[in-house]
Amino acid sequence: MSESTNAIPLNDVCPWSGNPVSADALTSYRGSTVGFCNPDCRDKFAAAVAMFDPRIARCGEGQPTSAFVRLAQYNSWMNGNLLDALAKLSGDQLWEDRGAFFKSIMGTMNHLMVWDITWLQRFERQFGFRILSPVAEMHSPTANDEVLHRGLGEFANARLHLDGLLFAFVSEVDPAHLEDTLEYAISNGTRFRKNCGAVLQHLFNHQTHHRGQVTTLLSQFGVDPGTTDLLAILPEVPSA
Repeated sequence: MSESTNAIPLNDVCPWSGNPVSADALTSYRGSTVGFCNPDCRDKFAAAVAMFDPRIARCGEGQPTSAFVRLAQYNSWMNGNLLDALAKLSGDQLWEDRGAFFKSIMGTMNHLMVWDITWLQRFERQFGFRILSPVAEMHSPTANDEVLHRGLGEFANARLHLDGLLFAFVSEVDPAHLEDTLEYAISNGTRFRKNCGAVLQHLFNHQTHHRGQVTTLLSQFGVDPGTTDLLAILPEVPSA
C-alpha cells in the first residue's frame, strides 16, 4: 500500500470516516487510487487492510478482543479480494440469478451489507459508541434482500467505509462491553436479549458463510477468487 499517488481516486468519501476525500491523502491500493479525508485516516485504513497488521501482533491471544480484531482484519482482506474478483465480471453477470439463496452475486453481497449495518446500528443505538456514530447516519435496512447499492463502484465505496468502521469498533471497544447484553426487536416485534460478544461472533460467522456462496458463484463464471483461508493472513510465530 503506497502513500503517494497522483491518480484520481475511485472514491469521493473517506472509507474510514465517511468525510470528503482530500487530495493530500491519497494512496495506491490493489492497483487503484483510494482517497481519504486526511493522512491519519489513510494510515488507520492501511492498518485495517494490511496482511500483517501490527495492532494484531500487539494484541495477545489472552486479550478478549484479539480474536475480533483478527476477524475484522480478515473481513477487510477478503472483501478487498472479492471486490477485485467482482470487477472482472459484467454488470449482467453480477446480477444474474444463479439459484443462490439471494439469487445473484450482488444480491448476496448486498445481503451481507444489510446485516453488517443492522448489527452495528443496534450496537450504536443501545450503547452510544462514539466510534460507530457514522453508522447511525446510514440508511437502516428493512429487508433481508434489500438492494443498498446496485452499481459495483458505489457498493465498493460503501463496503470499504463499513469495513473500516467495523475494524475501528472492535479495535477500540472496551472488553467489558463484550459481556453486556444487547436488546433488540425484529420486524415482527419479537424481542431478543443476546450477549454482545456472541453477537459479534455471529456477525463475523455470517460474513464467512455468505462469502463462501459468493466464491462458488464466481467459480461458476470461471473467476478464481484466490486464497480465502484465514490462515493466509496469520503471521508466523518466531521460533524460540
